[in-house]
Formats: sequence, structure tokens, C-alpha cells
Amino acid sequence: MKNIILLVLISSFISASNSVFSQFVENKGQVVDHNQNFHPEVKYYHSNNSAGVYFQNDRVVYNFIKVDKVDKNLYSSNQKEYKEALKKREATYYRMDLVFQNANPNIDITTGEQSQGVTHFYLNKRNGIRDVKTFKSIQYNNVYPNIDIIFHTNERGMKYDIVLKEGANIKDIQLKFEGFDVRIEDKKLIIPSQFGDITEEIPLSFINDDHEDKVDVEYIINKDGSVGFELKSDVAYSKLTIDPVLEWATYFNQVVDPTSYGSLDYISNHMDADGNYYSYGQGYSSAGNYPVVDPGGAYTANYNASSDLYIVKFNANRQLVWGTYLGGSGSDYSSWGRPIATNGNTLHIVGEGISTGAPFTNGGGFYQNNNNQSFWARFNRSTGALEHLTSYGKMYNPSISISNTGKVAIIGDTYDWGGIPITNRAGAYNQPVNGGYKDMALLMFNASYNITWGTYLGGPSSQEGFTCAFDSNENLYFAGVTGWFGGTTNPSTPANEKLVTLSGAYNQNVYGGGSDATFGKFSSSGQLVWHSLYGGNGGDARIGAMGSPAIVTISPTTDELILAFNTTSTNLPVQNLSGAYNKGLPSDPDFGDGGSFWNYAGYIAKFSTAGVRNWATYFYGDTNESGTIIQNIIFGGCNKFYVGAAGSANTLTGASSGYNLLNSTTGSRNGYITMLDASNFSFEWDSYLNSDHAIDCYVAANINQPRFFATSPIYYENIPVVDPGGGAFFDGNSWDPTKGTLGIFQFHPSLPPDLTDQSICAGESVTLTASAGMGAPYNWYSSPTGGSSINTGATYTVSPTSTTTYYVSSGTGMCASPRSPITVNVTPAPTAPVISSNSPICVGGTLNLTSNTISGATYNWTGPNSYSSSAEDPTRSPVTAAMAGTYNSYVVVAGCTSAVASTNVSINIPSVAPTSITGASTICSGASTTLTLSGGTAGTGANAQWFSGSCGGTSVGTGSSITVSPTSTTTYYVRYSGTCNTTSCASQTVTVTAPPNAGTLSGNQNVCEGSTTTFSSSVSGGTWSSSNTATATVNSSGVVTGQAAGTTTITYTVAGTGGCADATATRTVTVTAPPNAGTLSGNQNVC
Repeated sequence: MKNIILLVLISSFISASNSVFSQFVENKGQVVDHNQNFHPEVKYYHSNNSAGVYFQNDRVVYNFIKVDKVDKNLYSSNQKEYKEALKKREATYYRMDLVFQNANPNIDITTGEQSQGVTHFYLNKRNGIRDVKTFKSIQYNNVYPNIDIIFHTNERGMKYDIVLKEGANIKDIQLKFEGFDVRIEDKKLIIPSQFGDITEEIPLSFINDDHEDKVDVEYIINKDGSVGFELKSDVAYSKLTIDPVLEWATYFNQVVDPTSYGSLDYISNHMDADGNYYSYGQGYSSAGNYPVVDPGGAYTANYNASSDLYIVKFNANRQLVWGTYLGGSGSDYSSWGRPIATNGNTLHIVGEGISTGAPFTNGGGFYQNNNNQSFWARFNRSTGALEHLTSYGKMYNPSISISNTGKVAIIGDTYDWGGIPITNRAGAYNQPVNGGYKDMALLMFNASYNITWGTYLGGPSSQEGFTCAFDSNENLYFAGVTGWFGGTTNPSTPANEKLVTLSGAYNQNVYGGGSDATFGKFSSSGQLVWHSLYGGNGGDARIGAMGSPAIVTISPTTDELILAFNTTSTNLPVQNLSGAYNKGLPSDPDFGDGGSFWNYAGYIAKFSTAGVRNWATYFYGDTNESGTIIQNIIFGGCNKFYVGAAGSANTLTGASSGYNLLNSTTGSRNGYITMLDASNFSFEWDSYLNSDHAIDCYVAANINQPRFFATSPIYYENIPVVDPGGGAFFDGNSWDPTKGTLGIFQFHPSLPPDLTDQSICAGESVTLTASAGMGAPYNWYSSPTGGSSINTGATYTVSPTSTTTYYVSSGTGMCASPRSPITVNVTPAPTAPVISSNSPICVGGTLNLTSNTISGATYNWTGPNSYSSSAEDPTRSPVTAAMAGTYNSYVVVAGCTSAVASTNVSINIPSVAPTSITGASTICSGASTTLTLSGGTAGTGANAQWFSGSCGGTSVGTGSSITVSPTSTTTYYVRYSGTCNTTSCASQTVTVTAPPNAGTLSGNQNVCEGSTTTFSSSVSGGTWSSSNTATATVNSSGVVTGQAAGTTTITYTVAGTGGCADATATRTVTVTAPPNAGTLSGNQNVC
């Protein structure tokens, strides 16, 4: 069996983003309708500011929303009136039900992967619904036999897949669009609605989860008007999925701006000392908007009626921890002030209004529970649990500040009917009665949250838009805006406006005109010790016109006061501070008291603890800019001071490095950050948050943390998103590129070092270099976070065996820069070539060296006698003996060198023919002679070969010499024969001669002394000799002469020739002495 998957696309419907907020929220009791009735039949919901989708067991309910438009251009000079117009808008809600007709009555709904974080609801009848989860998908199981329906989201929006498993019948599917008469046109399903036709189509059907194995599926409309599907050909399958995309022009965001521009309204943000980040504002949730009409019906209601307060927390690892809704049955309002703070484990928020049914909670300290008044809520910052919720009268745009000892100040403005809890404080400034139209209202609470002081401050004029801040000695500074009353009855004067001159300080008691900032100081005991105007000839600190109040903050190191506001005045004093950010009057022709956004610039002044102004500057992007609004100022860690602003300059002051974006749209409002040195307020860096349409910039920082955050509504999908990893919350896509969403940015004030990735080959070393950034010390690490430094210094020599990333920070301590990566790309050494040759070869031949082919390689050969070659298969010719030996080869691929391969080459030497033969050339028959070759040389593998008869004839031996015994004269030949050659022969003839014969001797062997005898031989030609010539001699004729008596041997010698020995014959001869008659004696006379 095969699986089949069918895709169906619904256009102009509803969409959802891939963020955690764009998914499916479980209903734990928080879903109600406009009449505050609970709807437990809703199991999950999914929403944006254009529709809510509610998932029940047998159906899916859509509640489409069409909101009346407000022309923002009509209110360019008054943001307060614009907000009021938005509050009065109405919206039309239109319901459609998608019913699973004739389905399984016991459908089981299961969830997919859970998203990050949980949400809490503290809303009217839904107080204390905590830990609500969201999921990336939900699945209706066995809606029809073996048919499931899965709802999920992708980059295009919310989708549902109809999955048919083996055994399912596609004809069982019956989808009923209640309240609508659907039709089919051009294979598309048309659903008519009051908001226009909704078109659904099936672009793709595929088998077994294989998008390439497609099948043909079409819509059909059954007789009862329900919609089904028809498989156009018989296909065997075990799984068929029908996969629609439901889209309506936007990605989903859980928190939607009631202005319909797309994100939180009245945004404020905060970072605590532990690095946790919070955003706070008011928004919209479909949890309170279940449709109250039947399918196909519509109704009209105030769009803002269900706007609630929303707080979200991210931990120091930027993981979403919790989000909390707070409110009543109606609209609930935050503040344009500074309404969020933390102290210890408590998160404080204040707001302008909490509606009926709000979950008032007495957690200790001051407590009231009056509906539709301003509120103060305390949450456990770890869990998001609501610990305390109280009202305190009606105060507009309240702000909150907490001292080092835990004292809480709430400041705002109110009318005489505001009902704030006036509380006299001994020795303090106490004004129990409103001085005129709107006055500053101040409430003070001790560390146990009991009220210790409640007072008005103001005269006959109107004051509004206040913020406040404690210094380290618990003096409280404040600032707002005033428009002095100039009527004939009780006009404003320094006295009745409660101005207080501080000796030696900056004091302005003359109203500048238009509107002026008003600021001052209460001592730690509550005495009003300083109260002054600050203004010029235009509008200053107009919160109603531009939605941003006058702001005070205190230097954490010097206790100096920083005052910031927005202005159209052209004559505010400028006081340069050496080395500081110093700007004069903008030259933009639009600047001035025209009343619209484009006429404003920011203004910052600094005062010593004695109130002496020591720095004053205009603040703007560039001199030709049309409009800058300072939205907040704050001190941060690493001795930084930040200004969050919105402006329209295409370029800013500029910085040499770091995150730098320009405003891409001329004249378009865009939020930007400026960073100054907190000691001398010199410029260090600025940048737009986004190149286009990040309309605000609210900066959150903390002196105990180096990082800082910025938040803004973002329009158009072009944020340079960065995923830091490590489980951080990350959504890389806007829910709709044409509408707004909330952008959160986190920066580090310290620039990382300049680094350049390196590439080496395996086995090599490289010296890495860090420069610039915050300067030395440069610390090197093996991981992006945690761990100990592995090297300190501007350079680091490494020899990684594989591609390795190192991380380098610049600077010291908390303010060391974030670690930046530097990667050493290690290219593995190529495999050594496999080499060979045609060795052994002979001198004079051609040596062929060969290697295997390696792609992209450069070859390098070396060998004897200074040989080198870059050929893959080099040759050497003619070969000499000196070319023998070891040849080496290596390859270089992508700059990397392989190991060396070696091969030994043997060069064979040819033989040189012998030149002669030494030895006897004549021998006696029967004798032998040794013949030895002479001259020539024996080559490789050669030996001497001896032949007789001819060269190469009869082999008679080998070696350098042989012994021969020819029986007849014979010519012998010798040559060398070896690996390379066989030489010519040298030769020598050996003549064989017969031995001589002395013959037989004859002659008388006895001779008398003195006599002779003749010996003769049968062979002539010999010579005669006597062995003892004293006895007898012999002449050459053989005549023997006796010499003396005795016997001797006579030898006859015939000389041998041709190497033969002489032949001899012998005959003895005896020499007899002649007889001796002796001496005769006797008488010779005889008678």
C-alpha cells in the first residue's frame, strides 16, 4: 500500500507566524465572549488582530474582525487625541463555523510540540489562570474512520492537513461551512463573506509523505451543501493527506495592538539587576473574544473593549519565561510614563486604568479595589504570580520609582476629582487640594507598601506627564510639563504655581511660552526644596502632543540630575560640557512651534547635586532632520548613558564600528539609540534599530549589567535578526511584513575585537591576532560562553588538527566585550600520492615516474642529482647511473601539502667488453693453462662467459678466469653478459705442442781413465751433460772422457717446446783407473 498526501490552500483567510505566539493556546478557562460568558467547549485557540480561531470537538469557529480606520494625519499635532480616537473605534465581528459533519462524536484532540514559556491570566472572572501552554500543532484523531485532521503553522500561515490512513474512505469527509453558501469555480472552493470571497484550492496532493509522488484530488459539493473531496484516479495508499494553508495577510502575534497597527501599545520595558528583561504594554487577546452570534452572523462592538495589560519576561539567557495578562472585563490601560520597576523579587507595574472585574488582590500594604481607577500591581518576578493589585484613585500616565531602601513613589497627574489618597506627612510638602485644572499627584509608600504620603503639587495652571527618580540619599526628583494660566482671574505666578528657588541652582520663574517643563526636588523628608520651570519660546515637554513625557534620571555615581524632554523652542540655553555631546539649535526649517511631530527636537540638561546646570544640549540626528523625539533616558552598566529616541534623519552622528544602520526612508520616523559615556557624556555610538519603520525606541538598561535592550513596534520584515542560540527565544520572521510586530533587540556596549578567520593545512600552526575593540586584555576561549581563558594577549599561536573556532573578548570584567568567534579552517592534508616507476632500467634508457591522479593537485618530484619536476608523470632520458636512488613526491591541494611518498629507482649499468685474455698461448699436450680476461667492466647482473670455437660457441666456463686443457690447439673467447647487454668477445688461441723424446742411449759404459767412449741416442738434437765431470766429461757429440775412476751419469737432453718439458735419457759410465805396475824394487842388478 502507498501513502497519499493532498495539499489544499485557502487564500484570503487567516495566517499565523512561526513564532511561539503564532500557535495554539490551550483553554484553561480564559476564553470568554464579549458578555464575559465562559466557553469551555473551546479546547484550543489561535489568533491575530484580524481573526480568532477556536477549536472545539466537532468544529472550528472563526471570528473575523474588521476594525474602523482612524486617519492618523488628522492627529499629527496631538498624540493624546489620536489615542482617544482609537479607543472609540468600533469593529465588526463575523463568524464562520467549519463543522466536521457526521463525524465521530468522540474525537480525541492531541497536541504537538510545546512552545517556549507559559502565560498567566489575571483578568476579571479569569483571575489566577496560570501556566497556560502553547503548542506548535494540534491533531483531531479519527474525525472519520482512519482520517485525522492536523492544524499547524509554517512560514505561510496556519494550515490543516487531512490525513487519510490505510482503509479510509475519502468520501467520508464532509466539511460544512455553516452560514455560508459555498461554490466551486475552476476547481477552487469559493466561500462568500461580508469581507470578500475566501478562496480555497488544492495545489498539491502527494503519496506516502513524498511531495514528488503526486495524485489528483478535487473538491465536490454534496447534496446537503457540505464539502468533500474526490480522488480522480484509483490509487492504493496507506496514508493520504489533504494539506490546506489558511491565510489572512499577517503572521500571528499573541499580543496585538488595539490600534490594529500590530503590536503592544504604550510600550515600556525594564531590565533588572540580574539581567532579566521585561516588556509591558496593552494589547489584545482572542481569549476574550469568542463570537456571540450564530454562524454566518455579525455584530459590532467597541474594538478596545477587550484590550488587556500584558507583561512578558525573558531571563538572562533570553529565554521566554512567562507572559501575563492583567485586566478586567473592559479596556485596561498602561501609561506613557515610566510604569515598570523591580525591587528584590518583586516586579511593580502601574497603569492608568483597570476595568470592572479586575482581580484585585491584597498582598499587604496599601489596598483599594475601586474599578476604573489607576492601579498598582506587584508580581513575583520569578513566577509571574500576581501578589498584589490595588487602585489608588485616578492618575493619568503614572510612573513609578523605587529607592535603595525599598520606598515606592508613584507620580502622575490628576484632576480634583481624581480621588487620590491624600496623606499628610509631617514636615513634608503637603497640598491636600488640587490647585486648578490638573496637578501633579505624588504618592509615597514605605518598604512594607504602606502609604506614608499623598499630595498634589500645582497651581491654577495645568500640569501633566510626570516622571520621578530617587537619588542615593532618597531625595526625590520629578519633572513634567506645565502650561501657565494667563487669565485675568487667578493667573499663574511663581508663588501660586509653587515654584521654589534653590540658592545657587538653576531657577526659572518666568514662563517661557507655549508649554514649559517643570521640575524639582523633594528632600528625603519630603520638603519641596527646589521647583523651577525650564522652557523657551515654543512647546516643551508636551506629553499629549508627542506621547513622551519629561524624564528625570539620576547618575548612579554622582547623584547628578539628568532632565530630558522634547521641544519646539528655538531659544533654549545651550551649555557646552568639555568633550560631551554638544549640539546647538537645529537648522532644519521645519523646526519650531508648528505643533506636529516634524517640528520637534530633543533636549537634555544636567544639574549638580546643588542644582547647578553644567550641561545643556539639543538632541537630534542631524541638523537637517525633520523631527526627533526622546522617548527615554537611562544609565547602564559599563559607565554608559543611553538615549532612546525616534527621528527621521537619514544619517546619525555615526560611529566607526559596531551595529550601524541608517534610516532608509527619507523623512520616515524611525527609532534609534544613542550611547554616551556616563562620566563625561561624550558621544560613543548611535544606530537606528531598523533601517525602516521601527517607529519607537525604548531602552532598558541596568548599572549592574553590561547588556542593554531596546524595544519598538516594527513595520516591514527587515530586522537583521540574530539567533544567539543556547535556547534563547527566537523568531526570525515578522507575522506580516506589511503590519507591525514587537521587535526586541539586545546589545552589548563594548565592541568586540577585530578578528580575521584563518585557513591552514593540517599539521601547520598559525598565529591569530586580535585588535581594536575595547583594547587589551584580549582573552581567548574555546567556547562562546563559560569556561576559563586559554590565552591572554593580542596574539595566540594554535595548531588545531581540525577546523576550530576560538572566541575572543576585549576588555575586562563585566564590561569585557562579548566573545567574538575567529575560526581556523583546517584543510586536511591530501592523501600522499601513490607513485611507481619502470625501475630497474639501464643507463641510456628512459625513466618513467608515475603517480595516481589527485583532483586539483600540484605535483612535486625530487630525486638524485638535484632532480625536480612538477609533472604528474615525469620522465628522465637518457638515464645515467647518477640518476639511481630514491625519488620523492608530494602533492599540494588547496595550499595543503600531503605526506611524502618515496620510490627507489635502480639504474642498471651495461657491460664493457673485455679487451684481451691473459694466460699461456701455448701449452704442452696434456697440460692446462689459466686464461684470465682483461679490460672491460661487468655491468649490472653481468658475468664473464667463456666459449671455444667462436664467440657464443661452446661454453667452457664463466668467471673472470678459467683453466683449460685442450688436446689440440684451440681458440678461446670471453664476453660479459648481464641485465643490460651482452658484449663482444675477446679471444686467445692456445696452441698445444707434443712433448720431446730423448731416445735410447748406447755406447761403452766402461772407459779407462784418460780414455774415451762415445754415447749416442736414437734421437738427435739433444745435448749431453755429465752429472760429475770430475769422473767423466761428455762433449756435445756424446764422447765421454774418463777423468778419474768412478761412476757418473751421462744425460742426454732434448729441449721441450710449446710449454713441454725437456726429455732426458741417462746412461752411466764407469771410469777405471789404468793399472799401476807399481814401483819395482829390487836389485836392478841382477846377476
